[in-house]
Order: sequence, then structure tokens, then C-alpha cells
Amino acid sequence: MSFPTMSHIDITTEAGKKELVYQRELTRRKERIRKTSKHEIGQFVPIGLTESGKIRDQQYPPRGPNLGVGNEDLDKCWDWLFGCFYGIPPDFDDSTFAATVQDCFKLVNLANSTRSLEHIQEVVDLALMRQDEVLWKSIASSPTIWADLAYRVQSPAIFKEAVIHLVGRWKMETEQTKSEIPKAIYDLCEKKWKEIELAKRAIEIRIAGHYPSFLCRNHADKPHRTAYAADIYMWMALSFFRQYMAQAGNDEKTRLAEDGGYDYYRKFATGGNAYLHHEDMSTFHQYFPMSSKACSVFEAHMNVLKEEVKVFIRDLMIVRTHVNPADLGVDKPWLTCAVIDKEDLPWHVPEDPKQVIVNNVVTDDECGDWTVINSDENTRAVEAADAADAVERDGMA
Repeated sequence: MSFPTMSHIDITTEAGKKELVYQRELTRRKERIRKTSKHEIGQFVPIGLTESGKIRDQQYPPRGPNLGVGNEDLDKCWDWLFGCFYGIPPDFDDSTFAATVQDCFKLVNLANSTRSLEHIQEVVDLALMRQDEVLWKSIASSPTIWADLAYRVQSPAIFKEAVIHLVGRWKMETEQTKSEIPKAIYDLCEKKWKEIELAKRAIEIRIAGHYPSFLCRNHADKPHRTAYAADIYMWMALSFFRQYMAQAGNDEKTRLAEDGGYDYYRKFATGGNAYLHHEDMSTFHQYFPMSSKACSVFEAHMNVLKEEVKVFIRDLMIVRTHVNPADLGVDKPWLTCAVIDKEDLPWHVPEDPKQVIVNNVVTDDECGDWTVINSDENTRAVEAADAADAVERDGMA
């Protein structure tokens, strides 16, 4: 929307003279408002009123017609917002992802200032979800920003994606960044991070205490030394394997690492030559030399042990996001195994178990309208119906 300026007014006509006086008065009032109000012109703000309907706070002077401030972007955002009130989707600039995101943020900020976020949540969510892969990559790169936006527009898909990445990167984020996160999001991330940390500790203990089943003996068989000597290579592999785990823990390469132990757990999940490979075995054999055949047998037993511990690490390596951080080329990928359920969403309202749908009532215009009543009322209604039915049967008898 554009408005005539004073330079375009024809003052030779009577109408032009009146328009000039009007524009001057409008300009004077705008300047007065700018000097006396702490809010920008054109911004909706709550104003306290008395019982008689008068303005309680005198800092708000009487305003003239709100014709805008000549800001094309702001005018466009107002058009989008009012259009959303009437089911008209905004025409965001979809030429690039950056342009779409910028338009979405403008609309969200304006709707937030007018307390009308619920009217634009769906259109913003839909506009962003259409970006598909580029959206998911952007979320992985800046999960904090996207978690905040998704929280405001109540987008489950974007919020879950952002929070999963944020939980995985929790140890990488600075305290300054964490302090800027809304409390509801911070509490959720802290909760999920602690849950995963507890799971990591349990998994590490389980791996360290694992014994291949064929090493076990039956007490009733009264095994002798020779029964255990037959498995000497596996016992040696267990010893070297646990030394590796102890060294990794001492060097803080486990869950204590900055990446939350991603690289450490990835090696366990991969197995094979990902860790304790042939070169590491050569170092071991410098202190415990053996024949070439014995070395091959020893490595074979180590590979058996690696395969068996894979199952313990499986849940940690689940990728629950659309984009795997390992595919982004970052220096330190992170885990994406956090589970964000519907009940974890900050805006989720639990359903009242006492409220149930009981029947479909046909209205005068023959349209179905679901009626929801209290479960106690349901019980009483059923009992009354049973009593009436019993009376009717008695009468017929």
C-alpha cells in the first residue's frame, strides 16, 4: 500500500488544499507519537483501560488514522498477517531458501508482537517444510536458532529435528549460547542429554564386562587348568581390549569427549579395522612376541570379540534426523539418537482421560457434530438407559 506525498498534491484546487492540510496534520501527529510513545507507529500493543473504557496509561496519546509508516517490508508483513486471519497464504519469496527464511522470520516477529502467532503457525511451518533437504541441513548447522523458531510456531517436525541435533552437540555449545536458549527448550535438552549420558555409562560398563559365551565353563564339570588354557588367545584378546577401553577413558575419549563420545562409539559400531587394527597388534607383539600363525589366530579372536560388542552400541548410533552429521563434512560429528516424543513438546497439552467421545448428534442441517461429555455422565447415561429398558420390558411382560 502506498500513500500520496505532499509533493504530489495539487494545491491549486480546493480538494488539494484540504489534502495538504490533512497531510500536515497527520505528519505532526506522527512526530508527536514518536516523541511520547516507547512503541513504534503501526505496532499493536496491549493498552490498559479503566472501567469506563479510558486509557489507563497516559503515555498513549490519541492517534490519528494509522496509514502506515512508508515501510514497504512492514506493509507487506501486515498484508501477510491479515491475510492469514482470513485463510489467505502469504506470498513468501521462494526464489532462494534464505529469502524464504527471512520472510518467515519477519512474519513470525510481527505476529509475536501482536500476540497472534497461532494464526501464522501452519503457513510458516508449511513454507519451511517445502524446502526439504536444504532445511534439514540448515537445522543441523544452526539447531539453536531453529529450535527457537519451531518453538514459537509450534512445528513438531522442525522442533524435534533441531532438539535432537542440539542434544547431540550439547557439550560443544558454549555457556553463552545455552543461556540464550528459552527455558523450556533448555530444560528439555538438559533432560535428554542426561538420559543419554546415563545410557552411555551403562553401555560402557556392559562392554567392559562382556565375556564370549564359549569362555564360560559349567561348575558341575569341575574344569581343570587345561580347560581354560585352550582359550588362551581369547583371554589375551580380552586383556588387550580392556586395556584399550581403560586408556580411552583416561584420555577422555569416551562420553567425556567434546563430541560426546561419537568417534569412540562409532569405532565400536564399525568394528573391523576401525580400532585395534593390525598396527596396534604389532605394538602388542613387541612385548608379547609370537609366531606368525599365532598372531593371525590372536587377531581372529579379537575380531570375534569386536563383532560381539557391536550389539551393545547399536542404539547409540541410530540416526533420528533427516541429515546425518557425519555426511556434512564437519570436524566433529555428534550423536543423533535422542528420542523426542509428542509428550516432550513444550506446547503439548495432555488429554484429559475423563473426557471421551460418546456419540454423533445429527443437527437440524443434518451435519454430524461430535458431543464430548464427562465420563461420569457417560456412566449415569448408560445406567439410566438400562433402567428405562428394564421398565419397558417389565411393562411388556
